[in-house]
Amino acid sequence: RRGALAEDYIFMGVAFTCGLEKVVLPFVDRGIPVEYELVRSICTVTQQERKKIGVLQTDAQLYGRFNMQTMSSSGNWPIIDELEKMYEVVRVDPSSPITKRYDALLAVQPSSLGPEQMDNFVAAIRGGQPTAIFEDPFPGFAGEVPATSAPRRPPGGMNPMMMGRQPLPKGNIGELWRLLGIDFVADQIIWQDYNPYPKLGHLPSELVFADRESKAKDSFNESAPISSNLQLLLFPFPGSVSKLHSSVLEFEPLVQTVRDSGTVRYGEMLQMTPFGPRGGLNPNRRKYPTNMSHILAVHIWGKPEKKDEKPKENEINVVLVTDIDMLHREFFLLREQGDNPEAGIDFRFDNVTFVLNVLDVLAGDERFVDIRKRRPEHRTLTRIDERVAEARRETTAARDRLQQEFVKAQDQEQRVLDKKMEKLRERMKKQKIDEQEILRRVALALKDGQRRMKAKVDQLQQKQDSEIKQIETKQASEIRRLQDRYKMWAVVLPPIPPLVVALIVFFTRRAREREGVSRSRLR
Repeated sequence: RRGALAEDYIFMGVAFTCGLEKVVLPFVDRGIPVEYELVRSICTVTQQERKKIGVLQTDAQLYGRFNMQTMSSSGNWPIIDELEKMYEVVRVDPSSPITKRYDALLAVQPSSLGPEQMDNFVAAIRGGQPTAIFEDPFPGFAGEVPATSAPRRPPGGMNPMMMGRQPLPKGNIGELWRLLGIDFVADQIIWQDYNPYPKLGHLPSELVFADRESKAKDSFNESAPISSNLQLLLFPFPGSVSKLHSSVLEFEPLVQTVRDSGTVRYGEMLQMTPFGPRGGLNPNRRKYPTNMSHILAVHIWGKPEKKDEKPKENEINVVLVTDIDMLHREFFLLREQGDNPEAGIDFRFDNVTFVLNVLDVLAGDERFVDIRKRRPEHRTLTRIDERVAEARRETTAARDRLQQEFVKAQDQEQRVLDKKMEKLRERMKKQKIDEQEILRRVALALKDGQRRMKAKVDQLQQKQDSEIKQIETKQASEIRRLQDRYKMWAVVLPPIPPLVVALIVFFTRRAREREGVSRSRLR
């Protein structure tokens, strides 16, 4: 309210009853379409039998677990709570053959399965079990889930009492890829040179945005109900998938990157030390441009062999998404919050909608797919928005220019220091000074030079920050001036048409009153 956030108790809920069935919505979050919640609840409460979703048990603990290190338990992933609103959700243990049929099976990071578990999982897919697979070569936000190319964690995780145990063996995920007729490079992470949020230009390029407004016309497959009419998706550190030429299965891409993209090796993503990887991304990781689009999600269906005469129930039906971070709870929170003007940036990701669409289509229940995609449309002041966007582009360009100048000046200072150190070494060698003394003097001179260089760099940084602040202040004043001008016209212009009409009516009536009146009676 008036620029300030406040937390209030809001008594607002909807209850649905049908016989002994009951569905209660304690509160309808403003970010979720109300008609979607109402229709879904009505269908759920009147449905005789809910469809069944199986959740494969992997090292991605969707149901949470007790952490021995922090002595606390983690809750379910939000996707479980969301699915339980409309489906019967059950756990599926792959240690034994998966003979029971589910309307859809959710498998998150199946590469963490053991050999026997992997065989049972692949056999279930070969038997026609509709499956949604989320596989990630670099789970950045998913906690202790091992990457596709990384070994499994030992039993007990990071518990000190369990340290020293050997990692559990992994099954051969390649068998699954061969069955699906695809190529999934386990140690490649995709980066993309596109960011729809200029204010967040510092974000790593491995945060891949699939945006309808980008220059890639085929970011979303408009012919597929899963991906049509979506606006914006975020895939943090995803992989990519491609079809093998020998595959006879149908291969339908759902989401793709722009062409300005490439790959990064898994081993170069994190900073490495003698004691293992250190927290934080490696700033010197090498990015290999490919100048081609990468497929982030795909729908695969059909029979592995055309000669197979088995019934249709045994046809493969799989949706593969090359990221599990898009299931992170933050996307669910952003969806619930909706548009938050106080935040300054409108994060309106369709990640939750996309995931639910995948499971609905696989389960053969597409009643809510279209209504879930709806978004409220707001009529904005386009002229002001265009000017704001132009000002932001100018600010971003100026910031990039200043950053390049700063890096160039920093490199120049480093080269000057290196030349001074080299001259000092040569001069002392000509004077035939002892090696230890040379090292001591060079170290002192290097320390003094680095101190001076740091002072110079700090001065350049302050100058850069000052210029950026001036640019942003100028941009804000221009936007306010533009807004004030439109506000003034909004106050001045509306009364003019009725005043003109009033004058016309007044003089018209005066002229008609004078008709037929002699001049002697007119004053």
